[in-house]
Formats: sequence, C-alpha cells, structure tokens
Amino acid sequence: MALPEKTQRLAGTRIIITRAREQALPLAEELSVLGAEVRVLPLIEIGPPSDFGPLDSAISRIETFDWLIFASAHAVEFFLKRFDQMGGDRQMLARPRIAAVGPKTGRALERRGLKVTMMPAMYTAESLVDAFIEQYTNPEEMCGVRVLLPASSITRDVIRPALNRFGAQVEIVDAYSNVMPETGREDLLIDLEPSQQGYILFASPSAVNNLARLLGVNDLASELGRLRALCIGPTTAEAASRLGLKIDALPAPYSIESLVAIIEKEAER
Repeated sequence: MALPEKTQRLAGTRIIITRAREQALPLAEELSVLGAEVRVLPLIEIGPPSDFGPLDSAISRIETFDWLIFASAHAVEFFLKRFDQMGGDRQMLARPRIAAVGPKTGRALERRGLKVTMMPAMYTAESLVDAFIEQYTNPEEMCGVRVLLPASSITRDVIRPALNRFGAQVEIVDAYSNVMPETGREDLLIDLEPSQQGYILFASPSAVNNLARLLGVNDLASELGRLRALCIGPTTAEAASRLGLKIDALPAPYSIESLVAIIEKEAER
C-alpha cells in the first residue's frame, strides 16, 4: 500500500550521508520514510582512543574539575563507557558543571542522567567559548577554573586557547578516535555516482577532508559532478570550500534536522 502523499515529499530525491554508519542509519531510515533514495557512505569511522592513559588519568581526578565540556555525542558515549569501566561513581559527575555543544550532545548527556548547565545558542566551539565567558560576571573569575574536554584526536583546538587567555586550565584528552575508512577510489566513485543529481551531506570537516584524500584530489567539485554538497555548520562548510565545493546555504540552527529541512523546502519548489 502506498504511503500517504505527505510522507513522500522527498520522493525521487537522492541523498548520500557521509556520517559514521551508526550515526547515519537512523537518519537514513527517516529520509527513506519521506521517500528519498538514500545511500550511506561512511567517510569516518569511530572507535576507542589509541591510548587510554590520558583519559584514565583525567577520570581518576574527575572531582578536581569545575567543568566538563562535551562537543559531540561520541565524546559522551566513549567518556562514560570508560568511566564505568574504571568503576567510577556517576555521583562524582554531579560536582563539575557540564556544557554541551548542540542539542544532540545535550540529549546524549541527559539520557544518561547528567544535567547540562550550558548550551550555546549556535552549535559551535566558538559560540560555546562566548557562552562560557558570559557565565562569569568578571572574566578574572575564570582564573584557575579547571576544565576537562574529552574529545577526539583531531578535534579543533579552539576552546582551550580561548579560555586559557582568562586563566582557565583546560585539559583535552582523547576519548575516542576518528579515522579514515579503507576504500578504493573506484569503489568510492561507484558509491557516489557523481553523474546523477542529488545531495551529499557532510556533518564534519573530517568527512570532507577524508573524501578528498580517498579520491586523491584537492578539488572535489570536479569529482562530485552533479552532486550538491550540504554542510551542517560553518566549520564544515569552510573545509568544503577549501576543496572547491560551492555551499549555497547553511542550516539554522546548525543541525541535521535543519539541513534536512533545506532539502524538503527545495523539494517543494
């Protein structure tokens, strides 16, 4: 039986999702229900860090931190998994205040019983720095504040230098790894099918950069053909632009949901 017309508003729209597979599948299912022709093409793989030492050390000192900052749901997942493996008491996480970059990260924390006390209006590291500074009536009050930032080995180092200027002590530890998948150029081009119209969704600069490395090019525009690139935020869009891609619009706020809304609006036209 055919689905109601309302659910088929993306019928015939081809969409390639480049997120890690476990992240991509729920979105793929949602887009498929809307009638889109979806292909999952993971350009990053997520796993544990190569060395647990720095993370374990930070966890053993968790009560000495005033803030925990999480910039992704992956950071939440892998940090708490290791925290539990080390026999940590979740009540110890009630002492530091918790900041999250974006609602998805915030929901990941709240599902695990942790209270988010700060979330910036825009879902970027730069916006979080601004929100963090606004927390203090006098920026000098930040002097000596201890911050733990579980992240990946390739996370942009934006928050630490910005807060260090005000005397905060920011410790970044690898909670997970973000690596490039193994695939050949020919197989990749078959999966992309650049001769056909459609969208390719990028949710991180690493996905954009990994695609260029896998294809062995410095200009992705010539490789993607009729595929139109859409990016989740300005940092990802900058990476795409450096590699020759034209980005016509950014979602507001910076989220996958807003990005899908752009596609739906264009499909209506």
